[in-house]
Amino acid sequence: MRVVKTMLGDQASHVHLVDEITARVWYALVREDARLLSRCEAQEQFQLDAFLMGLARIEILRHRRDQRRRQRHEVAGGRKAMRQRQLSDGELCRMIDDFVTTLTPQEQQFVDEVLLAPPVEDGNRNALGLRKSAVWQRRRRIRRKLEAFLAEPDLREA
Repeated sequence: MRVVKTMLGDQASHVHLVDEITARVWYALVREDARLLSRCEAQEQFQLDAFLMGLARIEILRHRRDQRRRQRHEVAGGRKAMRQRQLSDGELCRMIDDFVTTLTPQEQQFVDEVLLAPPVEDGNRNALGLRKSAVWQRRRRIRRKLEAFLAEPDLREA
């Protein structure tokens, strides 16, 4: 357990995690009729402590990999649930208002006068007199900010 605590570093204060990793190391030693332990004894210069440290390292890496996979799975599930959840018109308006307050004054003006306004008769220009390429650029920039805004953890949980 001392070795596992040392190897976990800042996570060593989690007693249950230390116990879990230690149990995994012990199980690795005794499973399949102690096959791993017999391999350790077959090598004369190999010390048991070093062998146990190697097993602990492997189990810690497996645990961290499992945690990353679990977190990715949970995030993907949260996104899926958010896509499936229908928002009311009021909720959608509040989210848009919250997002617009994070934009610069010029971007807010662009949202009000171009994105949320009815289309202008002239196909080449809009209410602000911007060319199509400038409109495309600003839309893209605002879309990226919106994606980052929606990816914030507090919004995923809502």
